[in-house]
Amino acid sequence: MVINITSLLGLGALLGTVYINKKLGWYWLYVFGIINVILIAANRVIYETGILWKYLPIVQKFTFISVLMWIWILALRSKQLPTALPEGWVKGINPRQ
Repeated sequence: MVINITSLLGLGALLGTVYINKKLGWYWLYVFGIINVILIAANRVIYETGILWKYLPIVQKFTFISVLMWIWILALRSKQLPTALPEGWVKGINPRQ
């Protein structure tokens, strides 16, 4: 039960980050994020169903390395962002008013 709840919360955070990558125009980070979502989903399916169970450790290691690289690249890339949000970033809020 707890694993299912944390998986859903983690999926929400991951999809939110992927959406922000798309909105910022970071195409390759967006694609890399989608690949990570697919890898994490494959981990969950293998874990829950037991299908291809012998490959689970390999898939987990590959997914861990992929997600770690993605987070590292995001951290490096986010240092290039300005500290203020771009105008019109959030609908209805204009930071210059």
